[in-house]
Amino acid sequence: MGAPYLLSNGDDPLDPTLRPEAWPGVEAVAGAWRSPIVIRQLGVQVDLVALDAGAWATVNAGTPIAGALPLELLDPTRVPVPVVVSRALAESASPVAVGDRFPLTVEGGAIDVEVVAVVDAFPSLAAGDRFVVVPRPAVQAQDPALLQDTMQVWLRAPDTAAADLDAAVAARPDGPRLTGRAAVAATIARSPVVRTVTAGLALTTLVAAIY
Repeated sequence: MGAPYLLSNGDDPLDPTLRPEAWPGVEAVAGAWRSPIVIRQLGVQVDLVALDAGAWATVNAGTPIAGALPLELLDPTRVPVPVVVSRALAESASPVAVGDRFPLTVEGGAIDVEVVAVVDAFPSLAAGDRFVVVPRPAVQAQDPALLQDTMQVWLRAPDTAAADLDAAVAARPDGPRLTGRAAVAATIARSPVVRTVTAGLALTTLVAAIY
């Protein structure tokens, strides 16, 4: 499991005035831009997630997914921009492998990228999906105008902060959605169907699959 909370607004950008880092109990935040794009060179559509990579590493430090982000993504000066791709993309009809380079067209800008890792899944992305994870700072180092919107924010905060965070979200007129890891785990644990099907499996494994 990763960050205890995920803040989102569906497929739409979050309000730029949102400042969850000032909410009670929040220790760190990490944002991300997210949207489907077409990789023209490969002729495939993927879900592209542009992470604030350094902040994401801080938010998830000490969790089981702390090492999920390759170190290459933490270098905002690296060229070509390093990316992580899903195994579903790597093994598709237009396969890619570590070391491959190709251009990404995002918001009208072209960015050259290099595959540095292939993964089965990534937080907030479903296993089996075709996706690309890119460090937003490295993209913006080449073109600061790109990827300005934020669609997701991961929050590092204790489970005891849940009520205060729910209240902060409820007070927002723009209606963002807050998903809490502990609440999701409790819901799964109460499901008799899930208990039957997953007998012998760790509950944390199930929650990790959600985000």
